[in-house]
This record gives sequence, structure tokens and C-alpha cells, in this order.
Amino acid sequence: MKKTDIVFLIIIIILIINHKFNIIIYDSNNYNTKPILNLKQSEIFELIELCIIVFLIIYSILNYEYVNGFMFIVAFIQHILQILNCYRYQNQNKKLSTIFIYTVLVIYNIINKKQIFIILWLLAIFIHLISYYNNTRFMEVICISNYI
Repeated sequence: MKKTDIVFLIIIIILIINHKFNIIIYDSNNYNTKPILNLKQSEIFELIELCIIVFLIIYSILNYEYVNGFMFIVAFIQHILQILNCYRYQNQNKKLSTIFIYTVLVIYNIINKKQIFIILWLLAIFIHLISYYNNTRFMEVICISNYI
């Protein structure tokens, strides 16, 4: 593992700890705003997103992408928890925290000349910026108990 990997892993872990303190959780019955995507769009988006994240975790493991792989694992766990526990986040501080974490990842990947990850993290920033500027969630709450 390179020194930049270690430094950025430490930075990302510190940011994630801070991120956890910026969260207000809303369950599926406690939303005041309408999401950008409707339920059907949210289901499709979530399914595609989870498949991509699984692929990126495998890719990161096979290619020793420690920092990116760590973040993909964290994102995967967070998405699974949201689906299992029927909640989404709707907190502007949390969105800013997420955007900041992704910006650090963009910087890391610029330093390491990993263009595909730069594009992926910029896309993630863009999605979070949309919901931030609209002051709402990007997606509806997806709850596994509604499907089984």
C-alpha cells in the first residue's frame, strides 16, 4: 500500500466519523418533501446502483484499489441498511459532508491518475448536489419488506 493510500484512508475514515454525526434519519413515514425520482424510478436506480457498487468492490479488490474499494464497501453497507431498515437521509449537513468526502476522493484519484474513479466520484457529487440544491431526497424510500 502506497503512502498516499494510507494518508487518504485516514482522511476518509475521519470524514466518515464526522459524517455519522451529521445525520438525521427519517423513516419512510416521516418525509416532508417530495423526492426527485418517483418510486419506480427509485427502484430501478437503486438496483442499478447496487449492481454497479458490487462490480466496483470486486474490481477494487482485484486491482488493489484500497481507498476506492473501502468507500464502495461503506456505500454498499449504507445502501443495504437503508433498504433493510426502510429509511433515507434528508439532512443538508449530511449531503454537504457526503459531497466533501467525494471531493476528497476526486482529489485522491487525480493524484493517482485514476480517470474512471474521478468520473464516478464526480457523478456521485453531481447526484448529491441535485438533491442538495432542491433541498430534498434524490430517491423514494426503498424498503425490502414491501417486496417480500
